[in-house]
Amino acid sequence: MLLSKTDEIKIGNKNYDGMIKKLKISHDVKKIEMLNRVGRKLVSSMNNKKLKFDFVLVENDSVNASCLPNGKVIVNSGVFNVAYTDAQLATILSHEIAHVLSRHGSARISRNKVINIVEGAGTVIAGLINPFMIVPFIMVYESSAKNTIINSSMRVEENEADIIGLHLMKKANYDLDEALVFWNNLKKYNIRKQHIKSSTHATYDMRIKNIKNTINKLNKNIG
Repeated sequence: MLLSKTDEIKIGNKNYDGMIKKLKISHDVKKIEMLNRVGRKLVSSMNNKKLKFDFVLVENDSVNASCLPNGKVIVNSGVFNVAYTDAQLATILSHEIAHVLSRHGSARISRNKVINIVEGAGTVIAGLINPFMIVPFIMVYESSAKNTIINSSMRVEENEADIIGLHLMKKANYDLDEALVFWNNLKKYNIRKQHIKSSTHATYDMRIKNIKNTINKLNKNIG
């Protein structure tokens, strides 16, 4: 981690101020009430009371949500096309909260800084050996090493957020099986929309399998 928690919050505040100016805030009372109800229940069950989470609903048909390091959770209205119950909504909210608790945002910034430093150093070395090697080095680095490191790391973080999110759901007494319903709903929805590939996320089948395994372990612990 090359960033302090204070720096993370400053970056989150700055990004949020910039993003919110470009987004259309939703005024759907029913969805806002559901969002705040589920969000508050998840947050109240957590041991971490230092970071305040706020939930903001925006008008966007895309099934997506994001959580900034300052605790601002931005949820697209499209999420409600696949999240029909409180527990299903808790699945995506707990996932986003988990990213913040795990400081994945800071990890990504730190990782990008290191990768760019390595790229810069490699470019200098390539230039010293042979100036004609600079462009090929950059092309190879950008297309293979750099993207491989970034994408594989993000897939690991997404899996971590899924697992931590399930623990948060359990602590908040949500039905964990509803997480499987949510991800199956999302899979079917995105197949219809032909949004089925992502270099930074596992396939839906693999993700659902991993989530099911985690749920089975958590249920065994209850017994």
